[in-house]
Amino acid sequence: MTLHLCTCAGNKAIGMTSLQSIVLFLWLSTLCIAQVSLKRCLKNFINHTKGYCIWYDQCTTGDKPLNCFYNGPAKNLTDPEGVQILNSLCPELRGQHTCCSTEQLVALDENLQTMLELTNRCPACWNNIRRLYCQLTCSQDQSLFTNPNLVIPVSEGREAVVRVEYFVSPQFKQGLFESCKDLTLEGYTNLKLFCGTIGNERPECTTESMIRYMQSTESGLAPYAFDIYFPDILPRNLSWMNETTFKCNKPFIDPQSNKTANVCTCQDCVGSCPRRLEQLIITSTHPTPTGYHRYRDNKWIPFGPMFHLELLNQALDLQNAITNIKVPFGDSSVTFADICFKPTGHLPLAPNTTERCEIQSVFQYFQNNKTKLNKCLTALGYNCSVPDFKAADFHDHLLFYTRCPSSSMDPRLKEPCISAFGGVINPKLVLGGYPYDVYQNATTLMIYFAVNNYKDESKLAEVITWEKAFKEFMADYVNNTAHANLTIAYFTPELRSNDVEVQFDLRA
Repeated sequence: MTLHLCTCAGNKAIGMTSLQSIVLFLWLSTLCIAQVSLKRCLKNFINHTKGYCIWYDQCTTGDKPLNCFYNGPAKNLTDPEGVQILNSLCPELRGQHTCCSTEQLVALDENLQTMLELTNRCPACWNNIRRLYCQLTCSQDQSLFTNPNLVIPVSEGREAVVRVEYFVSPQFKQGLFESCKDLTLEGYTNLKLFCGTIGNERPECTTESMIRYMQSTESGLAPYAFDIYFPDILPRNLSWMNETTFKCNKPFIDPQSNKTANVCTCQDCVGSCPRRLEQLIITSTHPTPTGYHRYRDNKWIPFGPMFHLELLNQALDLQNAITNIKVPFGDSSVTFADICFKPTGHLPLAPNTTERCEIQSVFQYFQNNKTKLNKCLTALGYNCSVPDFKAADFHDHLLFYTRCPSSSMDPRLKEPCISAFGGVINPKLVLGGYPYDVYQNATTLMIYFAVNNYKDESKLAEVITWEKAFKEFMADYVNNTAHANLTIAYFTPELRSNDVEVQFDLRA
């Protein structure tokens, strides 16, 4: 005799004698009752067959009813209301038998309204979430990618599913994550909301944590009152749910409207932005304020700790070293000039140099030129030879242009302010840690390197290759004790997309 039993750990087929079977059955039954009280293990193997369900209809009432356990063939949905909701909410399943009743469809439609409100600005995100739930709730092949591993008796002869394993392919989960991770809501990203990380200082959100939180009963986002688990290992008798996902930066035919859906905006989809930003945040490890005596009235003007000239030179050297990164790519190589975002285009003056690349930095007030940064003039307009004769230097230049960033010429240092790429630099963007608008008291320098966010996959591969080299360069730089006087944080689009900060704090 072979007895098929379901333990609390899962279904197992055990071959043994009749007496052994009876003893083991009693022991396992006691174990299951002790562990789950009224909840029980399923008695038999689930029939994971094409065209079969694991539930049908509802067994409880309330805002989020439980579905009835049913491991039989999918049924023909004939109720006009149910057909209308199915065709509208889950058009991919139109004309098929289903594993959901009208009552289940009504509940799904109502309970997905919160998700719709959060995601309707980005059709790709909404459609991917909608597909996730439609396939789980109604697909006629539901049993192929689900396993109800816990049910409870709810009424005479009826049982409700309270825990289900949903085998969603890694490709679908990643596609869903990528389409929704950049959505914004009231100053937060939906990524944080979906992961339950609002308020955390160091939120870390991944594909798995986002989907797990979205489906948990604690999140308030799931349309069901039961728990859904997303295993990473696929049993041999099951298949992945692997519907096609939509990208937030690619047009597609919306199955619900049968019209071309709008591409999500740059605000809600990094892939829709014309540029990507690499970012540096630089502070002094041992912050000591500095300043200078203004020539015309000998007044002491305080400056923040990053405005020591030697620190500024060091930071500019770092900026220039980054723009000089060159990395092999195929039979050639990629430089920053090749992939950078050029707001004014490829001008003849600089056909393929970094001069026209958008770099948002305080050093753009000096056109990223060390000679201009270190320039000093006497009262007569000559270059300084003795410090006592100094009448104007970088202090005056910064004071003037942080107050008048769109001016064309500094009257004291006799240097232009417009950036090398032709744009105006907003001091609020490149300086941090200052009180009110007293920019010279800033404690932090911020540098942004804009690169093209190509739609062409082959061109984007060049950008990603360069970004990888940038990260490797920065890792080496901050671990070099020669630079221990600076505390540097650096970010790339990949790191920012997961809200992960990479910061190296080097102490002398």
